[in-house]
Amino acid sequence: INTGKNVHVDALRVKIVSADQTVDIDEFFIPVNVYYSTVKITDIVPQSGNFPFNNEDRSVSFQYSTTESSGIRIFPRPWTNGALTPNYGASGSGLYTGSGSGNG
Repeated sequence: INTGKNVHVDALRVKIVSADQTVDIDEFFIPVNVYYSTVKITDIVPQSGNFPFNNEDRSVSFQYSTTESSGIRIFPRPWTNGALTPNYGASGSGLYTGSGSGNG
């Protein structure tokens, strides 16, 4: 991997060749799910309850880690049926550096 900061690898190629490397004996792919990234967000925990009322605040807690020296911003946003929820209101983001926990 020599380009890009955020790369997803979904398979590893295994190639078996003869001792002198002149004949391909077999080749197959192993499915994997590996991310190479400068940002990692884990342990996402949304506030309990399914349907908030209008003007009711909701929050999400998470763990994060980044190698971006200038920090990152994390913006949790509500989604409904695969799209941003219409007319939602949301707060901004603090600046996160290193590793730790956050809430948004």
